[in-house]
Amino acid sequence: MIVKLICEDYYGYDFFSSLIGRLKASNNASRQLHVNNGRVPPICNHKLDRVLKADTSSDKIIIIADGDGDSLKVRKNLDSHVPAVKKATVEIIVFEFEIEEWVCKSLKLDFHGTKPSECLSMLSRKKGSAKSPYHHKDLPSYSSKIDIPLLLRTDQHFQRFVSCLK
Repeated sequence: MIVKLICEDYYGYDFFSSLIGRLKASNNASRQLHVNNGRVPPICNHKLDRVLKADTSSDKIIIIADGDGDSLKVRKNLDSHVPAVKKATVEIIVFEFEIEEWVCKSLKLDFHGTKPSECLSMLSRKKGSAKSPYHHKDLPSYSSKIDIPLLLRTDQHFQRFVSCLK
């Protein structure tokens, strides 16, 4: 199975590549899965229309985006870029705020009332690394902290993501 992953987050590709490797190793994703990464910023970008129309080799296309506090608006916007003939093969996953939600949930951090990335920065300061708080470029290294069983039980976005990889 061939899946195309389109993520607006530059550092998200390495994060998801590592996470997908862990999902395969734990039999939560098909071992025959091949993932192509599309470096396309999907929010309000007409290049996304062209990428989706031109894709003829993917069995499934997953678009992942940050909701930045308005996930419904972002989802509606992304959905408007999906051609009618592709609707059945495209899965859109929009986080309420950002991908770091999965990291915070896995670490059992309460991020409500703050952005998850800010919560991770506060955590690193508490651990005495004030000179090196969480930076978005650190996201790929956090894929190893994802609690796969926990998120499979508790997070609908994670459940949908994993179901696309089977």
